[in-house]
Amino acid sequence: MNQREHTVAEVIRADLLERTGRYAQSREVLGRLEGAKHLGSADKSLCELVFSRIEREAGNIASSRAHLQKSISLATLAQDQERLCWAQLPLALLLADQAGPEAATTLLADVRFGATKLGSPHVSAALHLTVGELDAKRGLMTTGRRHTQIAQQILDNSPNLWLQAWAENNLLAMSILHSDFDEALLHGRRALQLAEESGTPQTSCLANLGNLCYATGEFERAIEYFESASACLPLAGEKQNAMLESIARVRLAQGRMDECTQLLHRIEETIHPGDRPLYVYRHSQLARTRLLLRMGLANEALENAGHTLALAEAASDRLLSVLGHIARAEALTRLGHFSESFSTLERVVAFLPNHPPDVHARYEGALAGALNAVRSSDAGQHLDRARRIFRSLRSIAELQDLNRTWAEGEPAVDEIQDLGKKQRGPAALCARNLLQNLAALMMHAGRPELLATGIVAILTDTDAVLSASAISRGDDGTEEILEAFGTPDEG
Repeated sequence: MNQREHTVAEVIRADLLERTGRYAQSREVLGRLEGAKHLGSADKSLCELVFSRIEREAGNIASSRAHLQKSISLATLAQDQERLCWAQLPLALLLADQAGPEAATTLLADVRFGATKLGSPHVSAALHLTVGELDAKRGLMTTGRRHTQIAQQILDNSPNLWLQAWAENNLLAMSILHSDFDEALLHGRRALQLAEESGTPQTSCLANLGNLCYATGEFERAIEYFESASACLPLAGEKQNAMLESIARVRLAQGRMDECTQLLHRIEETIHPGDRPLYVYRHSQLARTRLLLRMGLANEALENAGHTLALAEAASDRLLSVLGHIARAEALTRLGHFSESFSTLERVVAFLPNHPPDVHARYEGALAGALNAVRSSDAGQHLDRARRIFRSLRSIAELQDLNRTWAEGEPAVDEIQDLGKKQRGPAALCARNLLQNLAALMMHAGRPELLATGIVAILTDTDAVLSASAISRGDDGTEEILEAFGTPDEG
């Protein structure tokens, strides 16, 4: 092997070391390559790309961006279209995260042109995966899923284990965000298998499986996944902060507020001022708002909700915006600003059909709290609807949080609801609830379990049948009652 071949082999080695999670060794090889005589522009471009990935893992976002820009310049100089595309894609992800999706529009258009010119199925698949990830982070689940599935179709004819693992992990995250936990588990198992086969770190997949366990109430198992993912990472960085935020959410669900506070404080200590728009940090602010609400610090929660909403608007993060408005309304209710709370909740109604059903349940819970605070007899209906959605989704963490909120700070809503029935009459009460339940059915038309439980709720309100139940039957023949009322007529 001559010197030129040896140098090129070292570049490839640095790339492979980084991809398999051996960042220090990769950095060491890159250090030896600096100033190498036989390094062409295309090889230098790859070195800069690898440097950028290492720097991003370490949390040095500005440095990562600078290395990506150098990689693009060198690939352009070398007239290497494929190398150029591979450098443009991570820069598009970074720019969109920092400054909103519009900042990445030109880069993504360039990659689309380059992928068409190259005819490379892997570049095309990576482009769709990038767009899918960007859409999912903004709460656009339908388009995010569609782009990811297009990438999978491309990879069916031209397999690439690394890209296939990326696709499955994207679908795992989207399934969790959409509260489709059975589907999430299938994608999680496949993502782990593909990551292991490709030799890439399983960090993101382990973290998402932790999120799945958190959602279904398996808190200690979630911690195990987060700690396993954390062990694969450098001591600082965006992904490490994501683990801290995830563990903080678990500790909040467990009522361990001091630990939750400490974990969120660690994120604040490590974040650079220019990195505050990044996905992990802005969503950690939502966790902080919910922590402050739980601690009874409504003024601080209101202020932090405003900060969260500003970050969501800057990043065009529609999901975070809706969740931020709901949290803001909860803080306003606690402070007695009921009119402003209702108007804040009214702002999100039009967006609910475009978001996962658990967001609708959070809205219903917040509305129930505001109605209850003004002693409205409608509070119980909205509380029941929130509980029913969470139960149907098997979203244990959210259901527990809702029940705890009412147990700790709200009056007995059932008594208020009963009083409302006596004052207004069952016909008026049922008519309004019927329309609201029908609207909820239309919103969740693609979710059989929500349709079934919603129909049971409608039958309950109409008082037209003696009993009704929604039953889920598994492939193994097991049955689970999702919702029921009355006693079946055995005769």
